[in-house]
Amino acid sequence: MVNYAYQLYNRQDWIQLFGSMTQPYIDEYRPEPFSRRFVMHLPGWYAQKHPDEDWAETFAVWMTTGLDWRTAYAAWPEALQKLDYCDQLMHQLRDQEPVITAVDLDWEVGKLTDSVGELYQSWALPDNEVHLPGLDGALRTIFENLDQPGDGTLRLPADDLIRKCERDLMADVYRWTGHFPERTRLLLRHLAKRARELHQGYPADREPQTMLALATLATALAMNHVYRGSYLP
Repeated sequence: MVNYAYQLYNRQDWIQLFGSMTQPYIDEYRPEPFSRRFVMHLPGWYAQKHPDEDWAETFAVWMTTGLDWRTAYAAWPEALQKLDYCDQLMHQLRDQEPVITAVDLDWEVGKLTDSVGELYQSWALPDNEVHLPGLDGALRTIFENLDQPGDGTLRLPADDLIRKCERDLMADVYRWTGHFPERTRLLLRHLAKRARELHQGYPADREPQTMLALATLATALAMNHVYRGSYLP
């Protein structure tokens, strides 16, 4: 990586633009959507996670083939300043040998002690949120009760629709909120489970509207978690 090969993070001008590399690297960061201080490259407002990622995302945008970043970021002066700096710096360094060439692993895979299952379990909804009336009430607002007398309109199981939307919602919710896809998967599977337990359904001819309502709910819950640490107050 260019940042480490040339130890750019030690330069005072780099620190002034991107911040100190000694800042804590926190996985559960709280992005400011559409902040004009950062470029937009990876989903989830990833440039806002840490100065190291801010630089990496700026570098990625700078080197994107065919992108006129000066025009694209003309109205975002702070982000544009970072791109201009990256452009100037790369021209300065293009004929210089890297300062660091050795490859040292920060962590060996064999030393990992936590399993993937344990990680997912740590992200599951806590017991005090599993049966909150707010979540059940939200599902009732979006879906109808399959057991109630109907008007003859075919109603389909709500949990099937939630599972159908899972993959797309995982990606889109992360893109616009920064809520990790793995967490969204667990949230949606919990909602599907509760919808099945509550015998929830929806009219077959209103699937697009129902999907939109579900996406809005998932986004609202994700934003709550990003900024409050819980899905419901």
